[in-house]
Amino acid sequence: MSQPNWMPPDVYQLTIFPADQIARQLGKLCRFSGATPDHWSVARHSLLVAALAPDDPTHRLAALLHDAHECWTGDILRPVTRLLSPFAREEVGDIQRDIDEHLYSLIGFDPSPLTLKAVAEADDAACELEIRLLGKTSAEITDALPNLREAAWQLSFLSHAAIDSLHWLQAYHQTLKDLTLEA
Repeated sequence: MSQPNWMPPDVYQLTIFPADQIARQLGKLCRFSGATPDHWSVARHSLLVAALAPDDPTHRLAALLHDAHECWTGDILRPVTRLLSPFAREEVGDIQRDIDEHLYSLIGFDPSPLTLKAVAEADDAACELEIRLLGKTSAEITDALPNLREAAWQLSFLSHAAIDSLHWLQAYHQTLKDLTLEA
């Protein structure tokens, strides 16, 4: 059976970074298996992580891409990974890292272990904020995050797949420009 054109290709056959495909899929993929009060996309989550990560293009790009592998693996919930055997958990992590590294190679991106650690910390902080603040009013979110305006903005608006995809894609292209200017 031939593969439909909307399905992501085998990641290891890619020779060009599929930014549009990743943006579209992350915009449609809902966090927490859809249990959030409203649609909360992985694209919006990635934008939140980028807002919480150190403010430079390398960290921002790593944050935007930190869940790109989910276009191929889906969003595997943390409680599920805790149920896996140590071997299976390691295998899943290896697959995700391999996909990430292949995607990075397509754009010549090689984030340092310190960058990846900082993004992982921002990811954990984003997850905590999402659990605590999704479903709250804009005023409650802004009051809870007075010094994090971008993060408050990301959490304050209802998520919409197409809009989230466009925001992610715009942030991705702007970050690539910033990295080029920085080099």
